Amino acid sequence: MMLATLTDIAQQFGLTFLYGEKKAFNILADYTDPNLIVFYHEGYVSGQIAEDQQGAWDRTYNVRLWLLLKNTGSNDMPPDRLPRFENLEPLMYRILSKISQKYSVIGPVSFSEGIEQADQGLDGFRFVANVKEKEPVAYCE
Repeated sequence: MMLATLTDIAQQFGLTFLYGEKKAFNILADYTDPNLIVFYHEGYVSGQIAEDQQGAWDRTYNVRLWLLLKNTGSNDMPPDRLPRFENLEPLMYRILSKISQKYSVIGPVSFSEGIEQADQGLDGFRFVANVKEKEPVAYCE
């Protein structure tokens, strides 16, 4: 299951993992430690299920992931925040590599990078991908 995979990845990298609606996330962001990187799945798990030719079920997930750091002060200007991205970008690729160990990434991964990504002054990356389980799920009756 995708949430279990994302939780495991967060633990491997020592990240705080959250998921849910952005409205709830913005409330939680108020309490985020500025020294911790937040790994967040936007919304709940969604995707498609399709039966293959052998009768097994393929699950494709739409994942909307964020890597975020709380900005350190109200006087931070965008140029002052840029070094933060230098630490987050390699982590984004490491997370995608971990995901691709269990899932096939379908098509390109879209991303956005910027400051104030959430209402509470969180800077970072958002990346969106469709991933498919490498092994279809076979259920027997």
